[in-house]
Amino acid sequence: MIKNISLNKTWFRRLLFSYVTIFLFIVPLLMFILLMAFSELSRKTAVESNEIFTKQVLQSVDNQLKLMDNTITNEIASDDTLLGFLILPCRTIAIIRAICRL
Repeated sequence: MIKNISLNKTWFRRLLFSYVTIFLFIVPLLMFILLMAFSELSRKTAVESNEIFTKQVLQSVDNQLKLMDNTITNEIASDDTLLGFLILPCRTIAIIRAICRL
């Protein structure tokens, strides 16, 4: 009976050690693959969020520049002094070109 228990323990130990080595190899491998997958997912998410942020900044800058352009255009159109200042050189250049053609 003691031999039978001894054989059972030996068989159990052999079985245990054969599967423990596989377990110790597979578990870290699976953890490494999972870590790499999370890393790739994190990288893709960061790239996507950076693209969205860049588009929002670009749109904000574009809107501010359009607002400034409209404000300056309206100010020039409504102020006679500025309008005269900007149109006078154009008239002078046109007169000089006309004289040179003669």
